[in-house]
Amino acid sequence: MREVVVLGVGMHRTGRFDDISLSAMGREAVLMALREADIPWSRIQVAYSANRDAVPAGPGVRILGTVGMTGIPIINVSNASCSGATAFWEAYSAVAHGQYDVALALGTEKMARGFRPPQTGVDSAEAAMGLQAIPSWFAMNMKRRMHDYGETELHYAKVAVKNHLHASKNPYAQYRKVFTLDEIMASRVISDPIKLLDMCPTSDGAAAAILCTREVARQYTSKPAISVAACVLRTDGYRSLIAPPVPSLSRTTSQMAYDDAGIGPEDIDVIELHDPATVQELIHYEDLALCPTGDGGKLIEEGATEIGGRIPVNPSGGLLSRGHPVGATGVAQITELVWHLRGEAGDRQVEGSKVALAHLEGAGGGRSDFKVATVIILKK
Repeated sequence: MREVVVLGVGMHRTGRFDDISLSAMGREAVLMALREADIPWSRIQVAYSANRDAVPAGPGVRILGTVGMTGIPIINVSNASCSGATAFWEAYSAVAHGQYDVALALGTEKMARGFRPPQTGVDSAEAAMGLQAIPSWFAMNMKRRMHDYGETELHYAKVAVKNHLHASKNPYAQYRKVFTLDEIMASRVISDPIKLLDMCPTSDGAAAAILCTREVARQYTSKPAISVAACVLRTDGYRSLIAPPVPSLSRTTSQMAYDDAGIGPEDIDVIELHDPATVQELIHYEDLALCPTGDGGKLIEEGATEIGGRIPVNPSGGLLSRGHPVGATGVAQITELVWHLRGEAGDRQVEGSKVALAHLEGAGGGRSDFKVATVIILKK
């Protein structure tokens, strides 16, 4: 396999943009990535376009046609919350295995406001009994952890405080308001004990990344070329619905990524991880082996995951505050981490960043009993 580098990245700000089309957002992200990479559009050989909810389906050709119709293969990707990361994985694989020398990963989304509606045609027993409201999944996770590990609602509120503080320094974030602990705790309950500010918003947004070989990179940008040290995508094997899997899918995926990169969690300088709800951030601290199982609450108490802490997590504001335009989120994480590795993240810069990790986990087809996870490790 060949070494793959990220040559350029770009992003449209996350938010609610009723007057901006999906194509316009995607085009802005792609053009920004091309400018960063100092590479012409005609040099892109293949594109993978991620989106979960586009109507009509398969928007890649329409979006990229506004950049230039060059006849390249354009592949549409949909894979729950891992959609954008899957487009990146496809682009990485195409370059690593020698199919193409230059590939584009694009993620876009425009989402309806409010909670996602129940899905039809879902055959899990849980869904048949009515468990299709996503906040309810996270509420049960909270209750379980409070019982097993002694965490309290204050632990989860502190995750929201941290991520909103980080997002206040991010011009691409959907919400840039700083919240106090009391404000988080006072937000209305939506699925006991989940509160409104424990959950990520629905969002519009777009992000793009250009991947290529090290040899191609030398021909273009003078910016540091960021190497993809590991790029792992996995789905669940069989497991019982009676008890949670041990180890979790995210844990086995992250271990494969650490092995591929030849490093351990102690070598990571900055992380963007999947935090659709505050409790999920604590769970994924443990999945990524940042702390022992059950110690996620201790990590947030210590301030270890704040900018300036031992292992900063979600300096962008994460899904909670930067926003979660599902198809774009995975590529947005990569964009954020590339900026940190280059020292270009502005007021939220994690100083001295040399190794970064992006993590996402998605539920397949509305089911809580089938998941996909991605872990991508980048090196300066």
